[in-house]
Amino acid sequence: MSSTPERNDIRRMIGWALDGEANPAQLEQLRAWLRADPAARRHYVDLMLLDTLLTEELAPEGVGGMIDLLGGAGHAGQLDTSEASRLPVAPPTRQTTAQRQSSRPRRWWPTVGWAAAAVALCATFLGIGYVGLQEASAESLVKETRRVHQLPLDRCYLVEVERSREGSGDGYGDSWISARSGRVDRLWTRGDRFFLESSNNAYRWAWGRNEKGTVWLAYGRRQGLLLEVDEQPAWLTAWCDVLSMQLDSLLDDVLVNCQLTWESGDAEAGTKVVRAVRRFHRRRAGLREARLEIDQETKVLRRLTLVRWVARTRQMVTVTYTLAATEAQPDERYELSGHLEPPFTILSNTTQPERRDEILTRLFKPSSRRSSSQ
Repeated sequence: MSSTPERNDIRRMIGWALDGEANPAQLEQLRAWLRADPAARRHYVDLMLLDTLLTEELAPEGVGGMIDLLGGAGHAGQLDTSEASRLPVAPPTRQTTAQRQSSRPRRWWPTVGWAAAAVALCATFLGIGYVGLQEASAESLVKETRRVHQLPLDRCYLVEVERSREGSGDGYGDSWISARSGRVDRLWTRGDRFFLESSNNAYRWAWGRNEKGTVWLAYGRRQGLLLEVDEQPAWLTAWCDVLSMQLDSLLDDVLVNCQLTWESGDAEAGTKVVRAVRRFHRRRAGLREARLEIDQETKVLRRLTLVRWVARTRQMVTVTYTLAATEAQPDERYELSGHLEPPFTILSNTTQPERRDEILTRLFKPSSRRSSSQ
């Protein structure tokens, strides 16, 4: 294989490596390419992170489980920050995901389980866009859908999880769905802003991103915290882009790994339905297929359904996002203060930053306090 590969060659090889399809010679060639090309190496690190989240870490409660599991069991593995761990190795050993090196003093973020559903959503949104009978019409559909969802309109999506144990069948679709999570979370979006509120009345929380790109988290009604743009790790930025319906990143990479077709039959009138099926799934964990329903006239996403296998719990999981409302929301709903009641405290990089980082570490990395005290 050429020592000066085309971009598609690298992407294709990365896809094979992540799916366990690459042989030792191909992996060695990929390592050489990544060593010589910093941009390709960063791209590979991102995909390793997303792939690990996608295949291993989906919490059974779905999107809302991210906060509910913070203080409990559901803790994701730690990131390996060594440079060597960022490059592919010969199968069957699976590499631990590597976090990007950062010059910023505070590094509280680990891999977290609740990001998995978001990464699955991101990958599917981006992958299914190129559906169509012809390349030109597919690209046009993607661009138009992206443009529509970047408009400053408030949309509410209901998020629900269904799951089934192994043995219900190897086919896709509703036939193997046997259990529901029993919870539905509401996700509101406006352009690149969003907020998500808990459906758990026993423990109130909300989180989102405002117009400036600041990520906020409200836990209870009296306290919250802020993360400015330059403080946010890459996985958090990617997750937020997913929730705000930004469809720009990872499009080409998902196209390499998914077979996209039109689906007919059960589609509602005025709706185009696209099916995306992963081309390689010898390794069972991960995204298996997705179904995207797009309003033919407005190009708005009416419903997105993701089907994936979670090896850790030996379950097939379906996450469904259904458009519930298009209704104007007050601007403050996309701000932290709009989810707090006075008197309240907001922690930031200028107000009790040590306390804020302690909370973030406790929430997203429960073992850190234990290890630091030893």
